[in-house]
Amino acid sequence: MWIDWRGPHPLTAVFMDGQMQQAGTVGDERIEAGDAALTLTDRQTLYSRSLPDTLGALRHVLAPLLPDSWLAVEDRKWRSRGTLRAPGRPDETGWVIHETVRWPP
Repeated sequence: MWIDWRGPHPLTAVFMDGQMQQAGTVGDERIEAGDAALTLTDRQTLYSRSLPDTLGALRHVLAPLLPDSWLAVEDRKWRSRGTLRAPGRPDETGWVIHETVRWPP
């Protein structure tokens, strides 16, 4: 799992086997932490939606209660083929679900 928060209070955290790893780098196609690297290929969009889209039928009830900036939040989720390479371990390949949530400035 990885988190890459950007903005006034940035944070990058990468976890492997439930343990936080040495600070790494997070990109759209590669995540690195310590000596391990996860490469993402064959990305397929699962969905791309705004917060009002996510609220669905409750949109008309909840939207008036939320700040306008929240209504501009965008959420995109993908499925990619992932290959994990770590020293002393065989390469592991599987599916990876990852997402980006963008809050307006």
